[in-house]
Amino acid sequence: MKLFPKLGIFTLLAGLAFSPLVATAATHWQKIDNSYAVTAGEALTIGQTAYIKDSDGKAYKADADGSSTYPVAGVVEYTVSSGASVLIVTRGLLGGQSALTENAPVFISATAGGLTQTATPAYPQAIGNAISITQIDINVTPYTAKSGAVTATSVTLDSGIYSGLQVINNSTVNFVYNDDFVGVTPLDVTHTYTLTTVEAGAGNATETQNNGPTGTLLITNDAADNDYDSAQTGEVILLTTGKDTWFAARFKLSDATQSDAILGLCITDTTPLAATDYLYFIKDDGDTNWDFVSSKNTTETEVAAVATADTSWHLFEIYCDGVTSCTPYIDGTAGTAISTNLCDDEELAVTLLIQNGEAVAKTMEIDYITAITER
Repeated sequence: MKLFPKLGIFTLLAGLAFSPLVATAATHWQKIDNSYAVTAGEALTIGQTAYIKDSDGKAYKADADGSSTYPVAGVVEYTVSSGASVLIVTRGLLGGQSALTENAPVFISATAGGLTQTATPAYPQAIGNAISITQIDINVTPYTAKSGAVTATSVTLDSGIYSGLQVINNSTVNFVYNDDFVGVTPLDVTHTYTLTTVEAGAGNATETQNNGPTGTLLITNDAADNDYDSAQTGEVILLTTGKDTWFAARFKLSDATQSDAILGLCITDTTPLAATDYLYFIKDDGDTNWDFVSSKNTTETEVAAVATADTSWHLFEIYCDGVTSCTPYIDGTAGTAISTNLCDDEELAVTLLIQNGEAVAKTMEIDYITAITER
């Protein structure tokens, strides 16, 4: 099994006083480059440092002078309660801080979850650098399991057991695609996404990135029946023997019944609902069932009704153990795996689609999408 790469350990700075930096109510992310999902082992607040506990694989507040409460795995992206799924940021720009010394490192604090510019002698791990008095350029070296952290061949993360899959951005081990939709610019249709839009209504479909603490993408259809909007990346994922693959999307729909929707992986196709090769969650117009389906060369295997559609936020994930099986996870709970008709002969694109089931514009809002496969 692949373990997480080792942390860079900074020289101990003995005898320095402790002065924590407190994440304020104005703490917010101005940019996020890399993040990964885990389950919170306790209530966590945006901007706090977090470590991954060996015994359960969950995220807790890091503490430089605690007992096994480090190394820092990253910084909390948004406030959550214990047991909820949370994103841990390893690379990004954190704003809303105060009284920072510019061009000086920021360290894990001896206050649980805190930050400081005075290294704690017990464990002086730097997690970034202050680029202004209010901004920290977060750059956390990926988490390394401490002695005994990983047992057998699995790591426990937010949606169950990912055997040997290192869910962080380490390009020497994994290919990682992640979009957190942070920014106010239009969706990048020049370099990242191919859009297919059917606009029979009187208006126009829109794809809007909503800047905020976590960022979202809001896809809004035109208002005729069967108008749709789909977004696909390049074909970046290939299911391969012995290589684990993971997909995740946090999203919500505006209408649980009168809409069709897709989230997952699919060959490039202007009509993803009629594609020949795919692995995705699909919701059909007229019902409230999310189905989990896989198709290879038009032959499909379906696990029906893995979730009930509604208009709340949900986290849908897929874990593939090579080409042996692919398991759906709904808000952290495993469903029935598919082991037949897995598409292992076509490269697949990360795919989103929302289609009207009536002559009313429907929307899909996406908080983030992630796709990871071992190299």
